[in-house]
This record gives sequence, structure tokens and C-alpha cells, in this order.
Amino acid sequence: MVIPDSITVIGDRAFEYNWLRSVVIPDSVVSIGNYAFFVNLLDSVTIGNSVVSIGHAAFAGNSLISVNI
Repeated sequence: MVIPDSITVIGDRAFEYNWLRSVVIPDSVVSIGNYAFFVNLLDSVTIGNSVVSIGHAAFAGNSLISVNI
């Protein structure tokens, strides 16, 4: 899944308990909330340069193989 450039904040539990396999977070996002991607099927995450805050357990419950910042 590619988050649109119009998004600046990913809120708490925004994508909790989904079947996401990968996510691309653009440079427009500055904050990722608590449990935002909790318990998905993520193995790949790309995080844009502008993220300054990642909440508690934002990516917990996944099997990440690749994280690109």
C-alpha cells in the first residue's frame, strides 16, 4: 500500500489488524501513531524522510524483513 502524499499524520490504530504486506510512507508524513500498523502481514516498510515520531508498537506483530528510511 502506498500512503498518498496528501497525508501528514497516520493516527493511532489507523491500519491495525489488516492484511497489509508492504507499506510506503511518503515524505509528507511527519508522525505515525501508536499501534498504527499493529498485527498485519508486513514484511517491507519504506518510511519517508520527514517522519519525526513513531508511536509505541506502531509496527509490532509483523514479520518485517526490510525497513527503508
